[in-house]
Amino acid sequence: EAQYKVGEALITGTGVAVNFVQAAKILKSAADSSHKKAQYLYGRLLEQGRGIKKNLSKALKYYLSAAK
Repeated sequence: EAQYKVGEALITGTGVAVNFVQAAKILKSAADSSHKKAQYLYGRLLEQGRGIKKNLSKALKYYLSAAK
């Protein structure tokens, strides 16, 4: 949960400077640990190509995992 909160803050700039690259790294770690909200946010970063190379097929994978 903590990783998700930090990743979300890095995306929104809440209390920290916006940093999509760092957010992607942190959210991937949380997403790969089955955190549903992190899976969704990481999927969005992949879909939009923010902080990480755009990859629609991987984005779909994370969206589907989040929906389970």
